[in-house]
Amino acid sequence: NFNDSSVNNFTVTQQNSATTSSDLSKFGGESLLSDPGWASIAADPITDLGSSDWTIELWYYQTGGGYSLAGQWGSGGNSWFIGNNSYYDRTTNSISWDAPASDTWHHVAIVRKLNTIKAFIDGTMVNSTNFIGSFTASTSYIGIGRDQAGNATLVGYIDDFRITSGAARYTTNFSVHSAEFGGR
Repeated sequence: NFNDSSVNNFTVTQQNSATTSSDLSKFGGESLLSDPGWASIAADPITDLGSSDWTIELWYYQTGGGYSLAGQWGSGGNSWFIGNNSYYDRTTNSISWDAPASDTWHHVAIVRKLNTIKAFIDGTMVNSTNFIGSFTASTSYIGIGRDQAGNATLVGYIDDFRITSGAARYTTNFSVHSAEFGGR
């Protein structure tokens, strides 16, 4: 199973024949193999991004096509998407960067601090934009390994996905963590 090891213990549902794999993982001995499957987490007030600072981050290892890493998209509310080369949301914020090389682990972090959204790849800020708008509560699930429309499912592995609502964990370049998040 692809488990939530945070204190929240959310149910992570494997979709479309998603599996966990011990063949390749960043931490903990297993990762989500998203080929062609993906995982979902039901909407919850804890994951609402709201109007405060927030961080969305994960590790991924791309072995083939697709570019979708995670997203929450619906008729309103928290609507955001992270790909291997872009971030965008329903409030018209958009940033892009060059996609990192395949066949190696990469850490991606999208961070909102006050009125700025920054994208970090492997601890290095690659782009930023002014934040326009605000998020409201959403009833849409969070998809891991694909976008909400089912397009461009990542062919590869995802490990250590985390949303932190209320904190901008990274504001400048940083050294990526060398251990799993666990309950952090």
